[in-house]
Amino acid sequence: MVQAWIPEDLLEKALKLSKGSLTETILLSIETYVKSGKSEKELAQERLNAALLEAAEAKAELDEINKRESNNLAKEKEEPIKIHKTPISKNLSEKECNDIWEQKMWPHIKKKISEHGIEKVVNDEHLLSNFSKSLGVTNDELKEKICITAGVV
Repeated sequence: MVQAWIPEDLLEKALKLSKGSLTETILLSIETYVKSGKSEKELAQERLNAALLEAAEAKAELDEINKRESNNLAKEKEEPIKIHKTPISKNLSEKECNDIWEQKMWPHIKKKISEHGIEKVVNDEHLLSNFSKSLGVTNDELKEKICITAGVV
């Protein structure tokens, strides 16, 4: 049917130039023919419609993303902050304090002293703060306990 209105030699030349299949070449030729018959205004209108369609799709995608983000923010605001560590009562008996000191803290502090020296350990506020909270004592009291236990006065 196509050959009835397109000369065969022209069809063969187009096929060689396009390096595509016969169907692709014919479709491309028909599209070009249809576009060549349209006015400049019609072509501009088609480009505008295509751009508007693409913009509408992008806007819909953006709206969907914004909706998901706002839902996530709303969920975060609704849920209270959960405290994972439950505070431990610091009213430890003298025996409990000594057990914690001897079994858990002193071996760690002793290792730190051998690695870094007594001065660095005694001046490490982060370490002192963490251990003093566990024992329920002040940093100064813990410094004194470290010095006495290490034999440094």
